[in-house]
Amino acid sequence: PSESSADNVAGLTAPLAPSAFEAHLGTLTFTNGADLAVVSALYQRTLLVGFGHLRHLSYVLLDWGDAELIALAQTLVEVAHPNIRTLNLSYNPRITAAGMAAVNDAIVAGALRGLTSINLGGLPNLEGLPPALNLLPSLEVIDVSSCPGISCLPDLSSIPIEHIALKGL
Repeated sequence: PSESSADNVAGLTAPLAPSAFEAHLGTLTFTNGADLAVVSALYQRTLLVGFGHLRHLSYVLLDWGDAELIALAQTLVEVAHPNIRTLNLSYNPRITAAGMAAVNDAIVAGALRGLTSINLGGLPNLEGLPPALNLLPSLEVIDVSSCPGISCLPDLSSIPIEHIALKGL
């Protein structure tokens, strides 16, 4: 499949970065201590294969907040995802500037370089866009409709933006 779609699945958390998964495993008790390394390696391999083929990430209507977005951003930094073209985080009303700062940091670290479209519509607590969006050379579409907290946009003159949806600002 080319899409990771978790739209409207209550209670769904973000995929853990391999380092976070390994830290979590460290809190568990294994009958055979070697199993921890095996499970950790299997998880990392699964993420690498899975994210490597994805074209779209869609996490819509999940009631995500900053913690989930920070976890996703960490995963995007640690796991290669060369084919991801769209990221849809719309209608997760608990996302604020702290979550967007994590996305910004992930972009600065090299994540989402192939992104052509980002949908942040319906995030009422969003006050601005990640300034690092200008580092995404293929970004063409930004949707921030129904984000009344946004008062200005970052300088996007260095990228080929074709469409910005601002309805309801």
